[in-house]
Amino acid sequence: MAFGSDSVPTLWAVRTAATTSTVGQLHINSGSFTIGDPVILPHLQPCAQKVPTGDHDIEVLKVRHHYDPKVEINALIRVRFNELTPVSWKFASSDKAAMDTVSVHSQNFLGFSVDAGSAILYDMSKQTVMEEVDIDRLWTNGIKVNKDFVAFSTNGDGRFPAYLGFDQDGNPCQLVIDLLLINCTCQ
Repeated sequence: MAFGSDSVPTLWAVRTAATTSTVGQLHINSGSFTIGDPVILPHLQPCAQKVPTGDHDIEVLKVRHHYDPKVEINALIRVRFNELTPVSWKFASSDKAAMDTVSVHSQNFLGFSVDAGSAILYDMSKQTVMEEVDIDRLWTNGIKVNKDFVAFSTNGDGRFPAYLGFDQDGNPCQLVIDLLLINCTCQ
């Protein structure tokens, strides 16, 4: 995994400077979360896998943009449910059967779609609250964190994978959102 590295290979075929920082905490109350485009927020479905409740650190790995090295952009977002190291990975999906059968090594990844260049991660118990938030508060070209949600730039439109890491006892210990800029090793 690239978190903690000071440089990473990018999909631009060059190594670039990378920084990792903890940017806040997300409160998971229900054990159920969703990720997706805030424009379609009322239609987002929860991940089929429950995760630990509590306040969880949010980390972001940013890389320098290949056209303008002064600009840092999000490459990976990680939620740490605990300090354990994952020994296996699955795609985070609302489809439990797909989570259990589609390999993270597959070329056809499971993921979430974005059509506004920004995405949101939140606890499903906050669905009604989130639907009342002004959409402009949920859009960002960087990352916004508060206890109810994490809003982050996806650096454009498209489909992005999210991975759940499981510890040796089969419990989820990390969620990693891959914005497809580096070679993520969640496999």
